[in-house]
Amino acid sequence: MTISVPGVEWPLDRIGSGQGQVPIWAARYPFLAASGRGCVGFDKQFWSSEGDLVTYMRWLVEEIYLDLPAEERLRRLEFRLSDRQVSLRVERQGYGPFHLTGKEGATLACRYQDGARIYLLMPFVLHEATGRVAVKVASTDGAYFDTSQKAPLGWVIASYEETGALPEPPLTITVEGVFSSEE
Repeated sequence: MTISVPGVEWPLDRIGSGQGQVPIWAARYPFLAASGRGCVGFDKQFWSSEGDLVTYMRWLVEEIYLDLPAEERLRRLEFRLSDRQVSLRVERQGYGPFHLTGKEGATLACRYQDGARIYLLMPFVLHEATGRVAVKVASTDGAYFDTSQKAPLGWVIASYEETGALPEPPLTITVEGVFSSEE
């Protein structure tokens, strides 16, 4: 099977499902702000309407996938968001570690005792076997759920073997585990 859009073809040598043979659904929607190369996968059955799905896909591609560090996108052109749990250890010098666990793509939060700033971490699994995870880090001085703009701080890439670091504020992130929904 091949997916073709003007100027690009992606041959698919494998499409799988844990449920055996299932129908494949496809649609093409223009993106609003960004464009790039790659392939993003997800499970359609978790969406209540096509409109919700399109809004989510635009967010996932334009604000997450195309915002990943370029070397990570080139390393693996495909990106899959799934129902996996990610466990992280977040450390800042002079403070004990935070152990955060949550669903891939969800926002995990921590706050240090020296101020009101809340650090927001959004993990995305790049390679499950090695525990390679990209963590989008932002902060807010407001309440966790307020509608104020969150200050982006950057991406941290970490794995089981490699601790990732954010220079400012100086945070280190270690991947403690990546667990699929079947485990």
